[in-house]
Amino acid sequence: MAAESQLALWTPEEHAEALHRQGRGTVFLCLKTGGRGLKQFPVTVRELPSRIRDFPKIDSYISQNRFDGRRKIAYLREAGALFTDIDFYKVPELEGLHPFLVFDKALDLLQRERIPEPSLAISSGRGLYLLWLHSPIEFDQLASWNVCQDRICRTLRPLGADPSVRHAASILRIIGSTNSKAWRPVEVLTGSEVLWEWDDLAREIIPDPVSKPTKILTLEAARRRGPSFFARSRWNGATLWSQRFEELRTLIYSRWPAGIPTGYRDISLFLGSVALSWVVEPARIETEIQAFARLCRGNWRVSHTRNSISSSVKRAMAAARGEQVEWNGRSFDPRYRFTSERLAELLDVSDDEARSLNLRHFVSEGYKRERRARAERERRARTLKPGKETHTKPYLCHSGYQRRADYEANSLSQTKPWEALGISRRTYYRWAKAGKLRDDCK
Repeated sequence: MAAESQLALWTPEEHAEALHRQGRGTVFLCLKTGGRGLKQFPVTVRELPSRIRDFPKIDSYISQNRFDGRRKIAYLREAGALFTDIDFYKVPELEGLHPFLVFDKALDLLQRERIPEPSLAISSGRGLYLLWLHSPIEFDQLASWNVCQDRICRTLRPLGADPSVRHAASILRIIGSTNSKAWRPVEVLTGSEVLWEWDDLAREIIPDPVSKPTKILTLEAARRRGPSFFARSRWNGATLWSQRFEELRTLIYSRWPAGIPTGYRDISLFLGSVALSWVVEPARIETEIQAFARLCRGNWRVSHTRNSISSSVKRAMAAARGEQVEWNGRSFDPRYRFTSERLAELLDVSDDEARSLNLRHFVSEGYKRERRARAERERRARTLKPGKETHTKPYLCHSGYQRRADYEANSLSQTKPWEALGISRRTYYRWAKAGKLRDDCK
């Protein structure tokens, strides 16, 4: 983490800099237009400081993450902050308290659950925002990001944490603006320039799935676990399908920059809806799938979208209700499942295309075998050092392991000592067995 630096006052420009820094994609500045209306202004990261400086200061908001064109989860480009909106004024015993006192209570709850302190605490005029700034992550890591958001929200629910403001497309009020519902300013209670590495922050927030007794690992075992241990231990359907959705978008942008042709629209939209059914919370799934459908440019009607996604939405809702399906005597989640090979077949992805786009999930079994074989060859090449006769792994060194080339070069079948003695191979081995050969002749 970067060194902490306490800031007494923050301007809107500093707020934007803390959230988006040198990120990629589009940031959305939003303005309430009366009632529940909201006007959105897409802004590039480069333009953000000047645009936010001149932006209206009453009921103005900023997206916490960055997008590709639309403020929808399906268009997420980068996420750079975890956050929660605490509406403590809705909790009778907290109503009327100063935000600082509520912040102290929030810190107690976070400490009890071993969740790190937030990078920013902001008074929203009526409530309290808490933010954890972290290094940018893309859509393929959204599943673990959602898990962190859920745990923070559950932990702070007794203080009034709003579960509807935890998805990646949420907006929060801009520091320095005014909340017209209370006519109070939005201001920083405590802030720092702390920027977490994402993996470090996620390890702190997400507890281990199973608590096991601590055991001492050898250095080799610790290296084998390495940084990828986190990814393996949190691997599930959501992380799998978030990566598949990212690859589906890559495939669409690469193949059809002007819009998906008719023959591929239905299946592309269906697979996108299946992926989102595993990643997005059920209340937002239909909205997000409709947003994803806009990738399928051209003569596309809402009825077409509903026909393609209806089964995915129904299964996602069934999963949210905790329903299971029985098959072959076992219970399963009702959402759709596909193998990587089946996904490649549905979209006609060739091995050459998968190789050029570096795909991992829309690939054939043959390509997967090729990739595993290549990885194994690279692993073996790393294991053996050039010019060394023995293996670098201790247990193979102790067993007298040699490289095959060295073994064959020194074998009797290659040196043929019987020719130098002028005898047959059979006679050579008979004399060697009887002990009739001198040591220098063996």
